[in-house]
Amino acid sequence: MFRLISRILLCASLLVGGLTVSAGGVFAADAGERIGTVKKIAGPAEARRTSGVVKLKIGDGILPHDRLVTGDGGAVGVTLIDDTVLSLGPNSDMIMDEFAYAPLDNNLALSTQMLKGALVFVSGRIAHLAPDKVTVRTPDAVIGIRGTRFAIRADD
Repeated sequence: MFRLISRILLCASLLVGGLTVSAGGVFAADAGERIGTVKKIAGPAEARRTSGVVKLKIGDGILPHDRLVTGDGGAVGVTLIDDTVLSLGPNSDMIMDEFAYAPLDNNLALSTQMLKGALVFVSGRIAHLAPDKVTVRTPDAVIGIRGTRFAIRADD
């Protein structure tokens, strides 16, 4: 009974957040589906997509495989649908390589590639449910997420 109530509450809370729920869980990894939302912005910041370049503003969606780029004095704060928070500082360049959030199907993944700049990462539900499925690659290292927050700087 407790398991059923937990699933109902999980599905209800996800629906309130604007996500799609199937019998198997939440999904949001198709190329055109929003995996996150821009919550804060300062200065120049854009998302580079196969469909073109989008100048970011608060409320814009982040899609799988977006390349997030900030300019001089630019910064962007993004919250993913699993409540992971990504904050990029000035002159940063990061690619959202992989994202899957379907906890009821045990389909969880979050992989980013930090090409340059500064990133503050605060883990969400994917890292809590499956820490081995969350990675951040930098030019010099791959970070497996085992904690809840960290900051990195990747130089050119």
